[in-house]
Amino acid sequence: TAVSFDDGPPVITPYGWKAERTDNSIVLSGYAPSEAAREAVFQVAAARFPDSTISGNLEIASGAPSEDAWLKAVSVGLQALTRLEHGAVNAEDMQFTAIGVANNKVRMALVHQLMSSMPAGFNGTANVTLPTPPPQSEILNGQDILFAKTEVCENEFRALIADHNITFAY
Repeated sequence: TAVSFDDGPPVITPYGWKAERTDNSIVLSGYAPSEAAREAVFQVAAARFPDSTISGNLEIASGAPSEDAWLKAVSVGLQALTRLEHGAVNAEDMQFTAIGVANNKVRMALVHQLMSSMPAGFNGTANVTLPTPPPQSEILNGQDILFAKTEVCENEFRALIADHNITFAY
């Protein structure tokens, strides 16, 4: 809901912000408390994702928590997003949530740790998963191939030693 005042940008409730990561792209959306804060968010995103395209639009609106604290929370959220293969960090007022896929348990734990280290007054949560493992049939097929190759090698070795005597020097 937006409420407009003549002396500044509209007040937004709830105050939302989002950073979404897909492949080599970061898309920012939502609101920023000032032009300087908007620029800072884009600069932090560019620094955290130097090989990605940063795009999107942050509208200027009032209603954010303290600008300095909000920028710190956004920075923590972007840092958590660097640990995800793909996903997003969503903020609504003082609640930040990281959602996505981490490629290993260490990165998953780092996302949880970062989201729990939000500045005072902010809450951070993480809903992070690991990549889906391959279907069980593919794993069994791989093992079957390995066992088949092992069996072939054993048979060839037996045939080789059957025709030759092995002797050892005293």
